[in-house]
Amino acid sequence: TTVYIDSAMSAHMGDVFLSSAYPFFDVDNGGDFDGLIEFCTRVLEEIDRDTTVVPGHGRVAAYEDVEAYVEMLRTVRGRVAALIRDGATLEQVVAAEPTREWDAKYGNPRTFFLDRAYKSLAASAGVP
Repeated sequence: TTVYIDSAMSAHMGDVFLSSAYPFFDVDNGGDFDGLIEFCTRVLEEIDRDTTVVPGHGRVAAYEDVEAYVEMLRTVRGRVAALIRDGATLEQVVAAEPTREWDAKYGNPRTFFLDRAYKSLAASAGVP
């Protein structure tokens, strides 16, 4: 859930948007990668370029930061989905480094991000 504070022109996105780390989405309890992307995209449709975005963790951000975050998520989603279609295991996805250009900014993707992205996208592709 995002909390919008119109009078302050701000939106708090919680752990869905982290300005200095990859997102956490609870795939074991119904969260999924596509839902994460859809949610962040909807937030962009609701705010404007003057809105202050408060992440769950990290520095206060702007519209452009969320916009770049969504583009990163879409790119990583495409890369991981393609690897899954080609039969890659989680270990092979991690080895392919689908997040390489963002790791310096967001940190180690292996801890919470790539495993959840793989699990979410593999399930939607029917991979056991």
